[in-house]
Amino acid sequence: NFTSFYREPQHYDFLLTRALRDIAARKEALSSRRIRAWSAAAATGEEPYSLGMTFLEYFKDPSLWDIKILATDISSKVLNEAFEGLYTKEQIKAVSPSLRQRYFDSEPAKKGCLYRIKDQVKRLIVFRRLNLMDAAFPFQGPFDFIFCRNLLIYFDLPTQEAVIRKLLKYLEVGGYLFVGHSENLPMVFRGQVETLACAVYRKIK
Repeated sequence: NFTSFYREPQHYDFLLTRALRDIAARKEALSSRRIRAWSAAAATGEEPYSLGMTFLEYFKDPSLWDIKILATDISSKVLNEAFEGLYTKEQIKAVSPSLRQRYFDSEPAKKGCLYRIKDQVKRLIVFRRLNLMDAAFPFQGPFDFIFCRNLLIYFDLPTQEAVIRKLLKYLEVGGYLFVGHSENLPMVFRGQVETLACAVYRKIK
């Protein structure tokens, strides 16, 4: 369950400078305002909240868009912590002072201060328990991008392939799949995706 805000920050930079621009342009061409993302190993919430803040930084008027982030994890315990959205100063050290001011409220605590994610970020996120090894998932998608990072390394190759196959099933053609920097997609999927950056893939069919 190790996680942190803006872990592997290059991925969030990629979202801000490339992926969200592409997604927004494709949606507008289809007269759509619906954007869906999935954080498939949400743990205690740092990743989906980082995604939520990235959305709010890119879309200056998010009320014009229908944005939702599905945040799933196998552990109900960590999901409860994620839903609470309360973090220590150490946990939010990777959040810049300006973002901290915009998206967190401080609360007094016995030792120093705690920081609670603001409702404007929480409203974008739906937390659900999910085992990625389940035969079927209780949603339809498709998602415009999926984060499934630093999880595949714990699986053997057949399990990795099974999980990735499911992720790609729920990913929009043209959508983005982000894995951990120490992870790679098995060669069997190379005809279905193209590599855009370190651990960033786009579904091509």
